[in-house]
Amino acid sequence: MGTVRQNFSGSNEEILQIARWVKRQIARESQFVPDLQTGDFQGLMQIGMPAINHMKQQSLLSPNAVINRLDAEQNISTGVLYLSWLRAFVAEYPTNRVPSKEDLWKFAMASYNAGYGAIINARGRATDPSSWATVEPFTVGETQIYIRSIFSPWETNPAE
Repeated sequence: MGTVRQNFSGSNEEILQIARWVKRQIARESQFVPDLQTGDFQGLMQIGMPAINHMKQQSLLSPNAVINRLDAEQNISTGVLYLSWLRAFVAEYPTNRVPSKEDLWKFAMASYNAGYGAIINARGRATDPSSWATVEPFTVGETQIYIRSIFSPWETNPAE
């Protein structure tokens, strides 16, 4: 939870909720296998080099930073940092209504899964780009399943 607390602000309850969602995200990404490699994606949070390079360009990481994506601590720290950037990025999307906190998290995690360009495109096609319920149909099936598995009720989620 320390990594989450370092990257996000909020009450203890909110930080705990974010940590639960990140745990579910890790379950979805890697099934808790720390050395999982799927193409260019590696580790618990399945970090790809494009995300690391993007964080370097955004000055979130030093240009000379070397990230061992198979080291669990570095992987989670880097993944949460990227998720933090995505959360701030999706909050800037112009809408007539401020999305709920949970919907902002859904947009951020969907961006983590599908790429933020895909989620920007989906929000642009939705009748209400501030609501995940109206954006979700414009995302691919994999992303819909990904978000449902992270945000499903506790009792139906095996990752808990």
